[in-house]
Amino acid sequence: MNTKVLLIMPKLEKEKDYHHFPFGVLALAASLEHIGISYDIFDERVTNPESILDSIENYSIVGISMFSGYQTHRGYYWLKTVRKYNPNAITIVGGPHVTATPEETANSPLVDYAISGFAENPFANLVLYIASAKKRENALNFQFPGVYSRNDNKDGIVIGMPTPKKYNDIQWAPIPYHKVDAQSYINPETRYVMYISQYGCPALCTFCATPETRKWTSKPLNIVYEDLDKLKQLTNFDILWFADATLFTNRKRALELIDYLDQNFIGDTWNADARAMELIRYSAEDLKKMRNCSMSLSCLIVGLESGSQEFVEKVIKKGKGHLKNFYEVAKNAHAAGIDLESGVVFGFPGETINDLHETRKYISEIKKIHPNFKISTTFFGPLPGTDLYDTVREQGYLNINSLEEWAKYGDENHILYNQWRNPPWFTKRETRIYLDGYKRFMEEHGDIVVGVPLDYSAASYDRGWNL
Repeated sequence: MNTKVLLIMPKLEKEKDYHHFPFGVLALAASLEHIGISYDIFDERVTNPESILDSIENYSIVGISMFSGYQTHRGYYWLKTVRKYNPNAITIVGGPHVTATPEETANSPLVDYAISGFAENPFANLVLYIASAKKRENALNFQFPGVYSRNDNKDGIVIGMPTPKKYNDIQWAPIPYHKVDAQSYINPETRYVMYISQYGCPALCTFCATPETRKWTSKPLNIVYEDLDKLKQLTNFDILWFADATLFTNRKRALELIDYLDQNFIGDTWNADARAMELIRYSAEDLKKMRNCSMSLSCLIVGLESGSQEFVEKVIKKGKGHLKNFYEVAKNAHAAGIDLESGVVFGFPGETINDLHETRKYISEIKKIHPNFKISTTFFGPLPGTDLYDTVREQGYLNINSLEEWAKYGDENHILYNQWRNPPWFTKRETRIYLDGYKRFMEEHGDIVVGVPLDYSAASYDRGWNL
C-alpha cells in the first residue's frame, strides 16, 4: 500500500489558551522517523479543525491518541470524520484510555486497530505491516504484543495479544520537533515548556495508574540531552517542567541529568513531578545543591491526594508512611528554598467527613513548615483500568461498555479544578455533611489554591457526575 500516516492529537480540554507539546503523538512520530515512513501531525488544540478536512483523503493510516475524558470524546469525533472523508484509511488508536480498554475499543466499527501500553514498537511494526500489504483487506490481520483488532472473519470477535511485562526493547529516537510549529506551544509571558524523560510509574495508586502504565521505563539520557538541546534552540524556554510521573525514582540517573542541566542551561529554572517516598531519599543538602545549580530547581510537584493516614494508605494506596514522608519533603524543600505544589482529591468512594477533616488539618500543618506551599483541588473521577474504577462499577455507578458510550461520557464529565462536584456514591445525607466540610476546607485554604479561579457561587454546588 502507498503509505502516508496522519497522527491526530485531539483536544484534552474544552477551553485553554496555551498547550504543551503533543508528546504522545510526537513519540509515535519519532518511531516513524526511525523507519522512514512519511507522516504529518495534526494537533486540534492549536490548529483550526477545518484545515485538515480537505487533506484527510491523502492518508492511508490515521493514528489517534486518547486519554479518558474529553479527549476520548474528541477522538471519537475524529474517528467518525476519518470514516466520512476517507473510508479506506486504516485507523489506529492508542493512549491511556485505549490501554485500559483495548478489547472494548477495538470492538468499535470505527477502529481497525487498538494499541494497549507504550505504543512506539507496536505502532511502528503495525505501520510496516500495513505498508507491505497490497490491499486494505490484507492489512487487517496483524498480531503483535499490545495490538488488538476485530476479526470480521470470526463474527467480529476481538483478537489481541497482551502487552509485554517489560518495555526494554523500545527503539528510542529523538523527538521530531520539526514536524510541529514550536511557537504554537509557547506562552510568551512565561516561556514555560514541558518534557517527559520517563514513562510509567512504579506506584500502585488505586485511582490513577493502569496496569500498563505502572511499567516504569526511562528514555536513555543521551537522547534526553539531544531532545532538551533542540527544545531550547526552538523555544528559548525560561522554565522547564519534567512531567514524568516521578523524576527521582533512579537516584543515579536523576543526579546525572541534573548535572547536565547545570552545565548546559545557565540562568534557566526547572520544575519536576515527584513522589514523596522517593524524594525522602534526597536530603535537604541534596535539594539545596539542586536549587543552587546554574539551572536552578524552582518547584517540586508532589502528590498528596489526602491527609487522612488510614485512607491514603489503605484505600488509595499512596504507600506506607506517605504523610510522614510528605511532611519531611516539605521541610527539606523549604530549607532549600524550593517551592512545593501538590494536589488534593475530594469525594473518593468510601471517603468520610472525618477523612476530609484530617486532610484539612494536615494541610494546615504543611503550611506551617512551608509558607509557600500551594495546592490544586479536584473531585475523584473514575478512570478505566484503575482499582477504584472497578469499585464504583461493581457498586452500579457506571455502565459503560463501548467506545461510543465513553465518548459521550467524556463530553459530559471533563475534569473540573477547584470546584465542587456531587459524588454520586455519597448518600444525600453524606453529601450534605461533606459539602459543609468542603466549604470549611476552602475557607481555610483557599488562599493557597492555584489553577482555575475558585467558584463559590450558589450554582457551583449543584454540579454532579453524569453517570
